[in-house]
Amino acid sequence: MRSFLCLLLILSLLSFLLCSCFSPTAPSNALLQMCNAEPNLPSGKYYFYGSSPSSSGTMIDSALFCEHFGFTVLPPAMSEVESGAFYFSYRHPCEFAVLRCKSISATTAIAQILLRHIEQLRSYWNSTEYAPYVNAAEVKIFGKDVVFAVSKNPSSSFNAYKRG
Repeated sequence: MRSFLCLLLILSLLSFLLCSCFSPTAPSNALLQMCNAEPNLPSGKYYFYGSSPSSSGTMIDSALFCEHFGFTVLPPAMSEVESGAFYFSYRHPCEFAVLRCKSISATTAIAQILLRHIEQLRSYWNSTEYAPYVNAAEVKIFGKDVVFAVSKNPSSSFNAYKRG
């Protein structure tokens, strides 16, 4: 009886950990959690990719994506993104993105696109008062999600993503 209870407790704990660590929170919800974690979030706009737009954002099309991220055509790797959400600040480098890929193997290519974007932001903003934002910018991979944060303290945004 005691071993049965221990096994039941272990299975319950394991299921809790799996559910909390790999919860399929929609990219838009995860993005809102990240933005809420940013103190004094500068004004900006929410965009959604590959999923239906919500009332608080606009669908980002391939032309706008290319313009913002510095491409002439949509990178082929973007076909591996099933859905995503972006926050772009107006006249400020603060940006967030959560991109959910169709497979874990696609995350590296998407992360490379976002790392390239960080370098573009650094070359543009580095000699301004906003340099701390772009110098602290990070891209992380969590399962099928590629998470991007340009802020003074991206770790608080990543923690909010993990809690979301």
